[in-house]
Amino acid sequence: MNAFVGIDVAFAKKKRLPISVCVWNTNRLIPLPVAERRAPPPPRGAGNVASLDNTTVSKFADETATYLRQLETHFCVSSRRVAIDAPSDPKIYGSQRRKAEEALDARGISCFTTPSSSEFEVIGQKVRDHLRRGGAESRLPHAN
Repeated sequence: MNAFVGIDVAFAKKKRLPISVCVWNTNRLIPLPVAERRAPPPPRGAGNVASLDNTTVSKFADETATYLRQLETHFCVSSRRVAIDAPSDPKIYGSQRRKAEEALDARGISCFTTPSSSEFEVIGQKVRDHLRRGGAESRLPHAN
């Protein structure tokens, strides 16, 4: 049976990855009970500071892929589409918004502006500077 997966990327400390897996039943999309006790547990985030470490982020991505395969086995489904609430790429340098964000704007749906690669680097440096000065993890700049 075909399944459709939605993932809201979350990396908060010890927070379970928010995920929804649905199947079509006649003309309705039915969510599967991924939170049931017998279902495999989703990976847990390591926190915003840990997101600065590429190895940690890669490990989390691998754990997520493994989790999706476990869900497929548990529910006897095959994931046909996976929608991830995260940009696939940074915005193009010099542009105001990504095309997808402009399309959402046109429909009156608000969303964060995805930074460019260089803006991502600046954000990472601000976070590192904040931590180096002894700033609290709960007060990180650009925490979202």
